[in-house]
Amino acid sequence: MPLTWKADEIITKILISVQHLTQDGLDQLKSSLYMHLGRLQIFEEETALATGLDDNDDKINLFLATLKIEGRTDGTIEAYKCEYRVFFDFVNKNFRDITVNDIRIYLAHCKTVRKNIDSTINNRIHNLKTLFKWLLAEEYILKDPMLKIKQAKTEQKVMDTITDMQAEVVRCSCDKERDKAIVNILSSTGMRVGELVKLNRSDIDFINGECIVYGKGRKERPVYLDGRAKVHLMWYLESRTDNNPALFVGLRAPHNRLSDDGVRAMLNRICSEDIKLNPHKFRRTMATNMLNNGAPVEHVKEILGHKYIQTTLQCYARLSSYVIKDAHRRYAV
Repeated sequence: MPLTWKADEIITKILISVQHLTQDGLDQLKSSLYMHLGRLQIFEEETALATGLDDNDDKINLFLATLKIEGRTDGTIEAYKCEYRVFFDFVNKNFRDITVNDIRIYLAHCKTVRKNIDSTINNRIHNLKTLFKWLLAEEYILKDPMLKIKQAKTEQKVMDTITDMQAEVVRCSCDKERDKAIVNILSSTGMRVGELVKLNRSDIDFINGECIVYGKGRKERPVYLDGRAKVHLMWYLESRTDNNPALFVGLRAPHNRLSDDGVRAMLNRICSEDIKLNPHKFRRTMATNMLNNGAPVEHVKEILGHKYIQTTLQCYARLSSYVIKDAHRRYAV
């Protein structure tokens, strides 16, 4: 039921909000308000906009619950949630009333004001397309405003890899057995840092030199340890005195499971200023080395856990000029 306000209450609220005025200004404002509002009874209207915005939250929560049921990871769901909060705060409309122009204005704002790069804009577009496609399928809307929104064209850059000399410098810079094991496992397996820190001791099959990791979308795949990685990992585990089941833990008590940021901090600590290193660089390097040594791209794709071969070729693996020149010599007519 709408709330009823007396004119005195409304005027008092207004005067409190403008206390920065001089006393003469307040007296004039008070007289004017009483002259215009004194005989009125004012109702606080429960607007359609307020109801609609509440409806946004209900539908978003329902959509996120659907993703949870479908097995999406907590990280993925949180990314969607953050995007929708930013989007709906900006447009300030009920989802049923959103138009393609609202979305274009939002994306332009992200590009020009938030300084989002094209890949970030594409992530936002993907997240919004996913939501509105679901709203249409569930018959909450009659038309999808995202249908006319296209992905931004991005330049596909192949990032740098680690040279043999740099890899040896990094290994020699490790003064802890744990750090040596991490560097060699990343080099050997090409696993993501998020996959590495989730491993437990019991996940490692030393006899066959492999372990199962759970990648994006909860997809599992085997990765393989070379001799160097197995040796340093065994030495590290033998040196442990804690009973934490995690494969890698912090160096200090209480020896909690090592985090993604912990691995990155370790790599920053052991690297010299002229070597820029991050966990993903090991992954790119392994993929590139496999291709340059003649491995079929399909095999590299499976080891990396990619869904599409294009991802492997465009973003991770770069054929050396020597390999390309040799292929031309052997196969060009």
